[in-house]
Amino acid sequence: MFRLKQCFILWCWFFCLCWGGLPTAHAGFTLYGGNTNSTPSPAGNERVIELPTPSYTSEDTNGYFDLTYQNESLVRQDLFLTVTEPGGLDGMLGRVLRLNSSSSDTNNPTSVTMTFSESGSAYVGFRWGVYYSPTNQDKSVLTLTMTDGSTVTLSNCQVNTNSNCIGYYMPTIWQNALQAQMNAWNIGDGSKVKSVYVYYVPDTGKRIRSIKFSVLGCPNCSGIGTSNEYQYVDYFAYALVTLALHHLEVTHSTSSITSGQSSTFTIKACVDLACTALNTDALLGTLSISGAGLTANYPSGANFSLPQDGTGTVTVQGGVNVVGSNLTATVALTALSRTPTYTPTVFCGFGVAASS
Repeated sequence: MFRLKQCFILWCWFFCLCWGGLPTAHAGFTLYGGNTNSTPSPAGNERVIELPTPSYTSEDTNGYFDLTYQNESLVRQDLFLTVTEPGGLDGMLGRVLRLNSSSSDTNNPTSVTMTFSESGSAYVGFRWGVYYSPTNQDKSVLTLTMTDGSTVTLSNCQVNTNSNCIGYYMPTIWQNALQAQMNAWNIGDGSKVKSVYVYYVPDTGKRIRSIKFSVLGCPNCSGIGTSNEYQYVDYFAYALVTLALHHLEVTHSTSSITSGQSSTFTIKACVDLACTALNTDALLGTLSISGAGLTANYPSGANFSLPQDGTGTVTVQGGVNVVGSNLTATVALTALSRTPTYTPTVFCGFGVAASS
């Protein structure tokens, strides 16, 4: 039996950690009219998704789930709609998210929550279609929850002094609302929906954990047209934040290994001191087992690779063959492609929890 010695780390070269950076826009909401369907300063890892069919519960990109959909009310909800003419729904096209709440649903909103994986999103952008009738205010609401638990909201109200209202950012959007309702030809549901492009960047140090779209019924708000309340979402964009690599962990189930036998070493890329989450950027390295009087062997090779957008953990098989009488082996991680930000850069745990 050979005792595993506290590990050390060597590095030969590294790449700078970069996920694309935050957009240059200021924190908070920015709303755009016209034909805008994209974020103003896309990050390098931005993803614009085609909203899935009702049978999907997650957005699966590169083999892992970026965000999940939670449909919180199935009553009278036709969750997805295909729009073939952009003029039919104020600039939207293709598959869009549609929330429908009848006029009697005043206390039970129809809602869909999208929850981001990993460390949240640096921003969100999407075209948002809501009723612009003055009588239907505050019936369409979106709620953004940050990774620290704080929330911000935006609704279809017209008040130009309230930063939770569309009217605060685009007061002219409501100017023709009454006239539109009075026009004899304006009796269709789509003709009473106005869409704007919503872009939100959280305050420094915060990320977006989830976004919830809700629509609430509005009795006696129908005017001339449908009595139901609708909300539409299209061109949804986000950019997941990958936290920096804090340190690496290498662990083994016991404090010793047997000569001539292969053992499993687990390597993790941690984002904080307690390793509560893992970094999922690409990382290359080599497991090294060394010591006087012994020869290391690696059945599947000593090199390891953590793929981009992977799980942040990998296992390597390693062992030793006795040559002399040495009873101590030293485990190291070498030739890393990225350098952790913390010192010591590697925590070890052989038969115990990993520590520095």
